[in-house]
Amino acid sequence: MEENYTEEKFKSSGVFKGLFDIIESLSYAIIVVILLFTFFAKLTVVDGSSMENTLYEKQYLVVINPFFTYTPNQNDIVVIHGDFLGDRYDHPIVKRIIATGGQTVEINFSTKTVYVDDVLFEEPEGVKWSEGQAMRLYPTIGDILKDENGNVVYDDFGYPVVTNKYYDESTKILKVTVPEGHVFVMGDNRDASADSRIAEIGFVPHNYILGKVAFRIAPFTFF
Repeated sequence: MEENYTEEKFKSSGVFKGLFDIIESLSYAIIVVILLFTFFAKLTVVDGSSMENTLYEKQYLVVINPFFTYTPNQNDIVVIHGDFLGDRYDHPIVKRIIATGGQTVEINFSTKTVYVDDVLFEEPEGVKWSEGQAMRLYPTIGDILKDENGNVVYDDFGYPVVTNKYYDESTKILKVTVPEGHVFVMGDNRDASADSRIAEIGFVPHNYILGKVAFRIAPFTFF
């Protein structure tokens, strides 16, 4: 009887030890995840259709924080802080980097082609233009008017007043050189994306890049 009691007690203690080991492992895993998403990464939800067919609305993305420093590269998919874009963009937006500081971007809206420093930009697989349809997005990027105090001047509709627009209506070509410390971004859904082609976004300063998209959770895809 005493032997059976000892055996049952041993089995019981073994079960508790197993449970304790599982709980301990889960606790460590939770701590690692908390540290990861506090210092190294963050979760972002896609809002809108501007990145179709690469990303779709309400998909979850893991974004790597620009820890210490981040050097933006062409073709990176990044999350941009909406604060510097005014009241129209009060949430982070997801775009693709087309060019970095010092590079010249030329977009031909008739042929729907993009050149960076006179080299044809190889469109990623998910990029789409509206085939057979009239252009839906008219570029407004140019020199933004500012008052004597350096504040941006807005029109009655809340858009910045732009002078010397970079888009040539006669040739349907937009040609711009990206300032140092900035990037030129576009959505993969080319004709339905508010991005660097319009004045209220324009060139994005490096310090407003929240991070680079590492992967999508579902369906799981690395970028």
